[in-house]
Amino acid sequence: MTFIALTFVVFATIVGSISSVPIYEQCGGSQWGRIFKKCDDGLVCYARSIFYANCRPPNTCPSHWACTIVESSSTIIPLPRVIPANEQCNNESYTVCIAGTACFRRTSSYSECRPQCPVTWQCENDVVHEYEQCGGEDYTGLTRCAPDLRCYYRSKWYAQCSSSCPGIEWSC
Repeated sequence: MTFIALTFVVFATIVGSISSVPIYEQCGGSQWGRIFKKCDDGLVCYARSIFYANCRPPNTCPSHWACTIVESSSTIIPLPRVIPANEQCNNESYTVCIAGTACFRRTSSYSECRPQCPVTWQCENDVVHEYEQCGGEDYTGLTRCAPDLRCYYRSKWYAQCSSSCPGIEWSC
């Protein structure tokens, strides 16, 4: 009986280590213990930051991500440029607002790093779109998902908007 149980554990470990990651699922990041998982065939593991990377179709990395292709747990992800509070930001290049602030939209062509969306700014009506972050510890951005989407937590550091539960490792 011990032999059968041990064989199952070894088999499960091998299968778990060779399985790949489906589209929009996490494939790496320092908050994930420096583990790298290979994406399903035809997908690329793109780094959003040093903390998070997910599997996407080739050439679809959002412009505000680091977009480094993660090929192993030793891939070096560059740090973004930090924008001070109350300074202009654009959410379109690899930048981050200083801790405690996020990039909020005042008009269609102007945004600033602020601790929250000021009253009367356009960001009051903004929503988070599918597969974008909507929560997590120390997260200061938008938290309201677009219609027909819900904010699902993967860990205490990361949550994203999705139309259905993204997988078994998520709080659904």
